[in-house]
This record gives sequence, structure tokens and C-alpha cells, in this order.
Amino acid sequence: MKVKEKYKFGKKGTKEEMIEKYFDAKFYLNHYKDICEKSVSPIQHYLIFGWKEGRNPSRWFSTNAYLEDHADVAEAGINPLLHFVLHGKKEGRAVRSVDDYNEEKRKKEELSKKNSLSDFNEFDVNAVVKENFDESYYLRNYQDIKDGAINPLEHFTIFGYKEGRNPAPWFDTKKYVEKYGYLFEGDVNPFAYYLMVGKKIGHIIYAARDYTSEGLLKLPRNPLSTTISTSGIKPFRVKDLNNASVTYNKKCLDIHWVVPDFNKGGGGHMTIFRFVRWLEIFGHKCTVWIFNPYINDNENEAYEKVVKFFQTVRAEVKFITKNHFPQNGDVLIATSWQTVSIVKEINSFKEKFYFVQDYEPYFYPRGAESILAEETYREGLSCLCASPWLEEKMKVDFGCWAKSFMLAYDKNEYKVFESKSDNKSHKFKIAVYSRVFTARRAVELALSGLELLSEDYDNIEVHLFGGDVPFEEAPFDCIVHGVLNSNELAELYNECDIGVCFSATNYSLVPQEMMACGLPIIELDVESTRAIFPEGTVEFAYPNPEGVKAAVAEMMNSAEKRAAQSEKALTWVKEFSWESSVKTVEKALIEKLSEKWEQKSVNANNAVLVSIVIPTYNGGNLLFDVLDAVKRQRAPWEFEIIVIDSSSNDGTANMLKSYSGIRFYSIDKKDFGHGKTRNYGVELSKGEYVAFLTQDALPADEFWLYNMVALLEHYPNAGGVYGRHQAHDEATYFTQKEIENHFANKLNYPLCMSKNLDLDRYNEDIRWKQAMHYYSDNSSCLRKKVWEKIPYRDVKYGEDQLWAYDITEKGYEKVYSPGSLIKHSHDYLPEESYERSKIDGDYFSYFWNYNVVPDDPEELDKLIKEIRRKIASQGAKLGLKHEEWENWQEVMEKRLQGLYEGQKRSDSIFAPESKEASKY
Repeated sequence: MKVKEKYKFGKKGTKEEMIEKYFDAKFYLNHYKDICEKSVSPIQHYLIFGWKEGRNPSRWFSTNAYLEDHADVAEAGINPLLHFVLHGKKEGRAVRSVDDYNEEKRKKEELSKKNSLSDFNEFDVNAVVKENFDESYYLRNYQDIKDGAINPLEHFTIFGYKEGRNPAPWFDTKKYVEKYGYLFEGDVNPFAYYLMVGKKIGHIIYAARDYTSEGLLKLPRNPLSTTISTSGIKPFRVKDLNNASVTYNKKCLDIHWVVPDFNKGGGGHMTIFRFVRWLEIFGHKCTVWIFNPYINDNENEAYEKVVKFFQTVRAEVKFITKNHFPQNGDVLIATSWQTVSIVKEINSFKEKFYFVQDYEPYFYPRGAESILAEETYREGLSCLCASPWLEEKMKVDFGCWAKSFMLAYDKNEYKVFESKSDNKSHKFKIAVYSRVFTARRAVELALSGLELLSEDYDNIEVHLFGGDVPFEEAPFDCIVHGVLNSNELAELYNECDIGVCFSATNYSLVPQEMMACGLPIIELDVESTRAIFPEGTVEFAYPNPEGVKAAVAEMMNSAEKRAAQSEKALTWVKEFSWESSVKTVEKALIEKLSEKWEQKSVNANNAVLVSIVIPTYNGGNLLFDVLDAVKRQRAPWEFEIIVIDSSSNDGTANMLKSYSGIRFYSIDKKDFGHGKTRNYGVELSKGEYVAFLTQDALPADEFWLYNMVALLEHYPNAGGVYGRHQAHDEATYFTQKEIENHFANKLNYPLCMSKNLDLDRYNEDIRWKQAMHYYSDNSSCLRKKVWEKIPYRDVKYGEDQLWAYDITEKGYEKVYSPGSLIKHSHDYLPEESYERSKIDGDYFSYFWNYNVVPDDPEELDKLIKEIRRKIASQGAKLGLKHEEWENWQEVMEKRLQGLYEGQKRSDSIFAPESKEASKY
């Protein structure tokens, strides 16, 4: 059967009831007049005849598009809307509107006239191939071309494409021909066809493997020598520790990490950056050095990638070159076998360590890489091991000094949901970690066992996650989820009955995350896993297909055993946390340092580094939730809380006077000003940095403050930093998505922005300019030395964005911290949205002289209609109540109208002579 699902409809009600809220009868009758004449039920007609005739049930759902996009549904002969409601929505299947489908169809029909390269002359074809051809890639991958001294471009255009050779790392010739070769006329170069035709009509392409990216040519040819031959770095040696301090401060170690280059998604790097982050929170200074940087183009790009996709750290990220490498400090740490050659040559650190996350010789066939990796354990470095099994292996097999720590999981993400209940479905759901490109995960073994299991059980439903799978059919019901984020993983684990995750070397984080969600686990019965998991916390599967089948079957057949294992595993896994694991490593570092070096006596520094200012007025209960969350903030330095109340009359002021741990000030309500009051707060502050919160902005965790200050410390020229927002839990769906999308878009820009970063875009691109001055005092932090030169303007509204504009105009930088999170949102009524937006439109027009909506009424009307259409389509797709998405339509229409009215004003409320007060 096809990998996705074996379609069987359960008894969930009549088909009419299932699709009723997704079916637009009025639309159907208006578009298909023959149905009106027959006087038949439109929904019944669609279910029986309409979908087969290509008719559409609503404007947002194209029948033909769904069947074209999901061939398995078409092959199974299932009503597409019914499939979407029962299965497709849950699987995240794509849906296209009728308008979108018709427009794409029109474009394809236009382009079909150029269904080959016959309409292009030879110059066009050669020019477009030459422009996109990657000569270095071609030479690197095809040694016969390099050795024969043949021009690589000429070879590809004459012979290479016929031989299935790839012109660039992002284009797999053979896969493209397999998928679209039937479209080619005669002897056509597939690469040229894609560039000139296929790309325009939406063809999918596949990345080509770079056969040297994982091989020795991309690594030091001999990591045991002092030579780094392939990075363009000449051999170097670093002298022994000389004239350096013989003491160390155990409260503030100087720690340097040498890491391989990285991209987002690396699990090993995530663990490294977790350790860097926690060590910083404990008060230590970390520096990250990238060895052989072939992925990241520069150091700032690499740092931003750490903050955007891994962890918020203040550490400097540097590239190792022949003249730029770790010079001195307390601790130097190698993090992979490739980095040991550098670390062992640098003798100017007090102690050197090897951060061992797995037994890397097992990553390769027994050959050069496996042998070289194994030899690095004999270099005499002290080992910090990611399991007791690795610690024992380092001690016994290689005679290393070794200490181990345990992996942990994120307790905020992985937990048993309150809504979790026993699976009432006849399907037994099995979650399988299917990272097939990582051999040590033994995915093929798991799937072979499940194939045997399916011969005896026809009620299993396998959910594959962690990567795509290289097959199209399976002997069991199978849904491929691909790579999921932490929220999606937690949902999957809570939905399934059993988890299967194999580790042929050191254990993985995945089983712990499954356990935290109450999911019973099947694990591979090998030495490394036996050394980790206590008896009864996992079901061990003998490492062959029959053993896997037996283990899964035993768990399937005993609800009592599953419950007992789940309870025991949940108790065990709660013992671990990243904080305690890093504390273990910190203790090991200090223990090793103390063997030869003298501990420095350091006086405690109790000076306040950060002041938090919160203006209040009738804050109510939420204000005190905010204050409690602020008091729980964790950081390696002292902070204070300053509350400035504008004469609240709801009892807030009296409660604040007796609230411990804050400095309380009261001002007359008439003296409040968004900029003026914040300036007063900075004047009162003791800190080098001053953070602002509004009274309804709730820090989401204990690191809201640290995650902003860390970036200010990393960027010394930054005047201020603002954090990410998330809607309050009770906010409407559309409010939540709007805020989520707004801040997700911030990741498309540099974290640190300045006027001079791109002057052309600053002067010409409105979106870039908006991104430049966007700043939010709902959650922000400024550097007081910059404020002393550039205080807030005394304005009715928008003091935060004006201040960001002012500091960047003076040459300072502004930073976004995605890791600093607050919950803050408002579900405005349509008229409230209109009034607020009218001020916004006035604000942007008055201060920056640009419009945020079209200035032409007809264009505005078109925009409103398009947005209303999209909201209706989205609401219907998600099955939301009509009143919910119709209300959002009204909110958005009023918002756009308010922006239009505001930007058209001739008497701005921001003009000095205006007496109109802000309604915000």
C-alpha cells in the first residue's frame, strides 16, 4: 500500500455531517446552475457525482488541485474533501483555492507552448547553463574530468548531462530526468530545461550529493599531525603556557570550544551550545572557535545562526585561521575527532578537554576515518562524556581521565498532555525515529521488524519522523511526517501507543523526550543502551528483525506492561535536567584545574547590572503575575525591579507599596508620558542596562531578561535590544497566528541592524526601513550609556520605534533577541482596531512620511477584499466557527480603513500644536 495511509473511514457520522461545515452550498449552487434546475441537495450531489466531475465544494477548496497534489488519494478513488476532513488536515496536506488553481493552470497553459528548448536558440541555452554551472563542484566530484584537463562546462553540455552527471550541488540530474523526462523532446539538456522551463512551472528538484563534503578531502588529511591542509591554513604550533596567570576563578572560567562548522538542525551542536549557554548563566565566559568553516561565510553569520536556531549565548564565535586561533585561557575543549588535531597543538591553556558525545569511530566503515577517529582518544585529553557507557569506554579502552554527564530533555516542551487519553481507535499507533541517513539509528532494522509484524497484525499504523524515507510503498499503514519541531513531536508522542528509537552507539535524546510524554519505548538491545536505561524503563529488542517484531508484539499485547513501563520511565527521566548535567561538567572542569593550578580569591560583586522598569496603571492581577515572573529570572548578575505607577485607582498602588522585592514610585496620572515616564525610570535606575516591560507582558520563562542582556553584551555597539512576543494562551487563533508570523518574519533579517548595514535598501526599501526602526517597549532593554546621549522623545505614542530610529541614525545598532519571550496580545474589537490603526497610520505618515496601506481607495478596496477572502479560506480549512473568522475579517477591514484614514490626516495628533491625546 502507499506510504501515507490505508484509507478506511470509521463511523464518525454521515458523510454529509463530516463535510458540512467545509461545504459552501451557496457557492456550489451559484457556480453550477444545472444543480439548481435538478432540485437536488448540493452536498449530496457533490459527494456522489460532483467531485468526480471536478466540481468544487467551496471557493477555498479545489477538487482537481487536491487530487493532482495527492496522487494516492486519486488512486484510492476517495472524495477529496472527505479525505481532507478525515485525514488530510491532520497530516498537514496542502489545499489550494479554486482561484489559485485556475491561475496556476492558466500560467501552465501559457508556458506549455514552450514545452521544450526548441523555442530557445543555442545562445540562450548555453548562456543560462553557464550562469548556473558550478565548476568547482563538477571538478571536485568527477576526478576523471579534472585529471583529463577537460573544460568542465564543455564536458557537461556535450557529454555530462547524458551520463547523468550533476552540474551543481543543488541539482540531481538523474532524479530530475526520472521525474520529468517524459516532457523532454529529443536530445535535451535536463539542467537547461529546468532553468528555462521547469522552474517557471514549479518543478521540484533534488539536491545532489557532494561526494567530498563528507570525505577526507574536507577534513585534515592527518588530524594527528600539526597540519591543517585543506582549510588553507599553514602549519602552526603554539608555544607553551608562558607568563600567564597560574590562578583561576572557579566562578568565572575562561572556556574556549573548538567545533566543526555547522548548519541549523545539528543535534550534536545543539548540545554543545546548550552547555555554552548554561555555563554562561553560571557566570563563566565562553568563546566558540569554528574549525574549517566551509558552511558559514563569516563569524557574525555563524553567531546569528547559533542564536536563531540553537541557543541564546553571548559568546563570541570566531573562525580558526593560520593567524587567528585560541591563544590562552583556562580551558580549551575539542568537540569532535576532527578538532583534536588543533587542540592538542595549543599548549597555552591550563587544561584541555575532549567533549565526547558519541563513539565516533562507529560513524564510518572500518577505514581511514574510523582509524583516525579512534586514535584521537589516545592523545591524552581529559574526556567529558555524554553517558556512563562512554566514560567507561574512554577509561578502560584508552586510559583516559573521564567524567560523564547525562543527556536531558526540555521540560517545557515534552510532557504528558492533560488531554492525553487511551487510544480508542482500532489502529495501534507506533512512532518510529526514521533518520535514515544516520546509520547508527538502524532504521532499516526497525522497519524490517515492523514488516514482519504486519504479517500477523493488520491494525498497526506506523508514524515515521526525523527524516524522509526512500520508499513509496509499505506493507503496513504508514504516515511520513518528516522533520518535526518540538511542539509537533510532543503532540505525536502523546497520540501514539509505542515509540521505536534505536541507538546502535551512544543513546539518543529522543527516547527521553518520548518517555517525558508518557510513551512506552522499544530500544535496541546493545551494550551502549543496556548501560543507560534501567530495567523496566524500555523494552529491549534483540538486534534482528525477528527480535524487533517480538518486542513490539509483546508491548502491543499488554496494556498493563505499557502502563507500567511508561510510569517507571517517566519517574526515571524526570531525574535529569540540562542544568544539572552542565553542573556536573562544571565540577569536572574545576576538579581537573585544581590538580595543578591555584584557585583565585575573588570578592563577590553585588552591584546591580540590570534595572527593570515597569510603568503601571490599574494593572490588576496580571501585573502581579508579571512581577512574580520577573522575580524568578535567572542570571549570573544582580538586577533590580522599578515600578512607576500613574496613580492607579483600582487598588493596584496600595498592593504595590507592600509588594516585596521592588522599588515603588508613584506619579500623577497627568504627568505620564510614554517616553517621559521611561526616561524617569532610567534616571532612577542603578544598572548599566535598563529593561522595560509593560504591565500586561508576561515573561514566558526564567530567561527572558538574560536572553536580551546576552545579546547586548555580545554587540558592544548596540544601543538596545527587543524580544519576541507570543499571544496569551486564551487569545483567538488569528491573533496568535498574526503575532507568530510577525516575529517569524524577523528571522529573515539580521539580528543586529544598523543604518549603514545596507544604505541602498535603507533609502529605497520600505520593508527594510520598517524592519530597521521596529522596536517594542513591551519587552526591551537599552544600554544606559547610549540613552544618556539619546534619551526617549516625549511623544504621545510610539516612543520605542522613534528611539530605535534615533539611535540607528547616530550610528548605533539595534538587536532582536528571538530567545527572549513574553506573552502579550490584545483581541481588539473591530472599532477598537479602527481607532488604534488610525493612530498608527498617522504615526508612520507623520514621522517617516510613508504609507502602510495603498493611498488609492480602489486599491485599498481590492486589498480588503483579498484579505477577507484569505481569512475565509483559512478559517474554513481549519474548521473554525464562522463567527470567529468573520469577526477577524471585520477586525482586519477596520484596521486597514483606520490606517488609511490615519495616513490621510492633515492635522496629525503628533504635531507639536495638536492637543488630541492618544487613545492607545
